[in-house]
Order: sequence, then C-alpha cells, then structure tokens
Amino acid sequence: MSLKEINKQNDYSTQYDKFLTALKSNAKKAENIRVLHHLRFLKDLLSNISKGLNARLELRQRSEEDQQGLVEVHQKRIQMLTDECLRVKERLRKKTKKTIEDTAQACYNYMLTTEGKEKVLNPQGRKPIAKIDWQPNVYTEKVQERVRMYVSEYLQSKDVLQKFRKIKEETSSLYQKVSFDIFDMETDWTESRTNKRSTLSKDDSEISTASVVGIVLATSPLWLPLIASGVGLTIVASPILFPVIKFLGRDKRKNKLIDEEYSRCLSSIQEIICKELESNQGNIIYKFVDKATDELLIGRIQSLQKMINQLTKSRGEIISNVDALTALAKKINPIEISTTELLDFFTHEVKAAETGMY
Repeated sequence: MSLKEINKQNDYSTQYDKFLTALKSNAKKAENIRVLHHLRFLKDLLSNISKGLNARLELRQRSEEDQQGLVEVHQKRIQMLTDECLRVKERLRKKTKKTIEDTAQACYNYMLTTEGKEKVLNPQGRKPIAKIDWQPNVYTEKVQERVRMYVSEYLQSKDVLQKFRKIKEETSSLYQKVSFDIFDMETDWTESRTNKRSTLSKDDSEISTASVVGIVLATSPLWLPLIASGVGLTIVASPILFPVIKFLGRDKRKNKLIDEEYSRCLSSIQEIICKELESNQGNIIYKFVDKATDELLIGRIQSLQKMINQLTKSRGEIISNVDALTALAKKINPIEISTTELLDFFTHEVKAAETGMY
C-alpha cells in the first residue's frame, strides 16, 4: 500500500486506519503487561525464597519419620501432576489444530452453497455484483475483494472466536487446578505446624486467569488482530482469459467470469483460512498452552521437587543453622510484602485504565 493510497478515502485507507488503531491499542497493552510481568517476576522470586526459608524453619517441628512420609506422598502427587500437564498440553495443541481445520472446512462448505455464494458476492450495503459496469478486470477484483471481506468477517464472528476462547479457558482451568495442588503441597512444608494454614482462592493473583494470560502475553511477540480488517488475507490475482469469454453475450460473460473467479478463490480458500488462523490464533494459543504448562506449572513442580530434595539431603545442617535462617527470613518478609502491594496497586490501576485488557 502506498502513501497515496492511504491518503485517499477508500477501502485501503479504511483497512490502514483499523490496522493503526489495533497497533496503538496493543502496543499500550503490551507495555502495561510487561511492567506487570517484571513486578510479578520479582514477587515470585521473593516468594520462592520465603517458601524455602519457611520450609527449612519448619523442619525443627517435624520428625524425620514424618518428613519421609510426606516426601513419599508428595512424590506420587508430583508425578501425577506432571503427567497431567503433559497430557493436557498435547490434547489442547491437537484441539487447536483441529479447530483451525474444522473452521476452514465449515467456511468452505458454506461458500460452496448457493446461499453462501449469494451472501459472499452480494453483501448487504454493496451494489449487486452483476449490476457493476462491465469491465473484466474490475469483476475479478470485486469477486476477490468480496471473498476477502466475507472470510475476514467470518473469522471474526462470535462463534469462531468462541471456539478459540474455550481452548484458552481450558488452559486457564488446568493452570488453576494444578496451582491449587502445588500450593497445597508447598503449604504442607511451610506451615505444617501452624494452626491457621494459608488458603488460595481463584481470585488470587498467583493463579488467576488474568495472571496466566498476562504472563504469556508479556513474553510473546506483539500480535495484532489484523485479520479484523482483512490485512494479511491475500488471494492471488488470476489472469483474465478474454478469448474465452469475448464471444459470449454481455450477461453471460459477466456470469461466466464471476463463476470462474469465485471457483478459483474457493480452490485455495481453506489453505488461506488455515494460514490466517495459525498466525492470528494458533501460534498465540500454542505459546499460551506451552507457557502455562511447561514454564509456569511444571517449572513450579520442579522447584518444589528441588526443595524437597534439599530438605531431605541437608536436614541436619539446616536445623543447626536455624538462627541464621530466622534472621534472613525477617529481612525477606517486609520486602516481599512491599513488592506484593506494589504489584496489586499497579494491577488495579491498569485494569481501571484499560477495561477489558485481559
């Protein structure tokens, strides 16, 4: 698209305006998400240090026999959770791919029908294609333009977007469920003898859907819903075979050219849709699923396993250094509290300023 085309009030300038609006909006959201990500990283780092210190301090109150019993129980749960993460990850990736293929097939099937063809070529508010002044090159361009417009609208429809939204929700549900289990095991080590154990709600910042979505997007390449304006949806132009149609009557020539160009567009429409969905939905969801399972959940599971191993291997040494550990815990605690308060404040401010950010 040239600058001259952008300055004109036409379809190209409208698409460019939509692109620019999406770019500005997503750039601002990405900036806020990255700040949240850095604050959350600091909070998680301090939280992990606190958990490790508290677990070591709790060893004084736990017999070696009780400790070994808890280790055996947790080893089984850790293996079960790891297997579940890997199993669900594979299922969600396959589901995403199949959803993309099924969406492309459904669109193609509808466009193949008489009703679908009529809706695509004669959209509401546009001049019927058969009534456009006869110019062969204009007709092929109009067919391609209307096919692009329909496909773009279809891929941004509520039904299509809901299919991919459900996959994200399934990922968030797994994240919440496994996070509860990990938190419960961590608490077994850090608060085993206290009368009041900590609890974790679904709104807690550690496991909320907003949290996992924000963390994933903060470390993802900036992505835009460009398909909403048709940007990127490309249908290769076809040569116009004048000798084939020049001997037909005007109306027959129109219909023949429309039918041939429409059929040509249909021949590649499934591949085009799959490519667009892979780019605008699939790649984002794959990263979302991988981040939630491999890095966030399995990463936490591995940290818990490492802590258990250290407590088992160095029990005597840890107990003998309890005074030094207590002093360190007192220094870490206020820093962790301040960081958590800052994260909560900034999260609230971002949500208030950008409703619907997540």
